[in-house]
Amino acid sequence: MKVWHLARREWSVAFRSPLGYILLAVYALLSGAVFLFFLERFRQASLRVAQSPYLVDDLVVPLTPDTWLVQPYVTNLAQILVFFIPFLTMGSIAGERRSGSLEILLSYPLSTGQIVAGKFLGAFLIYASLVAVNFIHVLLLAFVQPAGPGMVLTSLLGLLLMGASAIALGIVVSSFSQGPLEAAILTLGLLAGLALAGGSESGEGWRAATRFLSPLGHLEDLGRGILSPSAVLAYGAGTLASLAMAIRGVDWLRWRGA
Repeated sequence: MKVWHLARREWSVAFRSPLGYILLAVYALLSGAVFLFFLERFRQASLRVAQSPYLVDDLVVPLTPDTWLVQPYVTNLAQILVFFIPFLTMGSIAGERRSGSLEILLSYPLSTGQIVAGKFLGAFLIYASLVAVNFIHVLLLAFVQPAGPGMVLTSLLGLLLMGASAIALGIVVSSFSQGPLEAAILTLGLLAGLALAGGSESGEGWRAATRFLSPLGHLEDLGRGILSPSAVLAYGAGTLASLAMAIRGVDWLRWRGA
């Protein structure tokens, strides 16, 4: 219950300030624009194929709502969300440290693990509030051009799992940063670097390693509607490993007197 109270406080603080609503509004606009772009792209392709059926043979990817709409839509959403996550985690520990309230938080009857878990869950709830916007797009898609429910659900699950692992990594960076701005810049650089390295074509061994660490590296199967155990385990292991590192970081701050 203590963890839940801390998480709820983190979520309420975000939406008691303009930052939470600004992030929500910006994400709604960007994700809506991406959805409309791929919806129009699919509509235009369908019209061309209807007018000239022989064009179907020239398509590299089959013309279906799953492959032309859901999969690229989710992939682009993941790339956008990578830029939002640093804003969700930058103040988790570094913000408390900069404001001087970390000492007060560490004096509460909470273990280091409970503090990190509460911060993580609070940031994840804010992230889930952003992803909830995409359920509106899914409902619109169901009326306009129904897609496979399995692909839609696994894709949204992939976004949540990707967000959890990236948020945990952001909390690690925040626990070793002097202030929120430093934490945001370092987190963004780290996530963007891992995402770019994961898509690199150079060196098969290097690519496999960076793809495993990349926040976007395991979305491929989930985005195709395949509930891959390896992807779920990789995201879960990455989240737990990062949270363990964050606990060590907060323990170090506690030992130094914050």
